[in-house]
Amino acid sequence: MDFNFRFLGNIAVDGFRSKLDTLDWHYFTHRQQAHKVHRETLTVPLLFDQGFSKIGFFKDFGPFMKELEPLKKVLSDTLGNGVFQSALLVNLPAGKEVLRHVDQGEGFKAFSRIHVPLRTNENCFFEVDGEVIQMKAGEVWEINNSEKAHAVQNLGDTDRIHLLIDWKVNKG
Repeated sequence: MDFNFRFLGNIAVDGFRSKLDTLDWHYFTHRQQAHKVHRETLTVPLLFDQGFSKIGFFKDFGPFMKELEPLKKVLSDTLGNGVFQSALLVNLPAGKEVLRHVDQGEGFKAFSRIHVPLRTNENCFFEVDGEVIQMKAGEVWEINNSEKAHAVQNLGDTDRIHLLIDWKVNKG
C-alpha cells in the first residue's frame, strides 16, 4: 500500500453518538493488556477476532447494527465487497496518546484498517509515517498501519472516540 491515509467518504454518526454515553468502557481490557501502546485507551468491542481466526459478537453489537450499514456501503463501494473482520469503539481520553508503533503480523495485511471519528476535537492528531492529519466526525479513513509507524495524540480537553474497523474484501 502506497499511502498513509486515504479518505473514503462520510457517514452520519448521530446514531452512534447517541449511544456512546450508555456504554461500559471498562469491562473489555484485552487490547490494552495485549498492546502496551494502547494502555491509555478504552475499548468497547462490537465484533472482534482476538486471534484472526474466529469473529466473536459482543453484547454491544446489536444496538449498533443499523449504524454500521451505511459504513458497509461506503467500504463496499470504495474497497470492494467484503465483511467486517472487527468493529471496535475506541476512546482516547483527553490528554492521552497512543505511542508511535508499527502493527505486526500477517493478519494486518489481510484487511483494510478503517477509522471513523464519532467524537473528536481540533486538538486530536493522527500521524502515519510522519504525515499528520486531523480527522473530523463522520469521515471514513483507511489507514496504512501494517508497515508504517503511527501514533495518535489527544491534546484536547474532550475524549476522542473512533469506530475502528478491519474490513476484509471477499476473494473471488
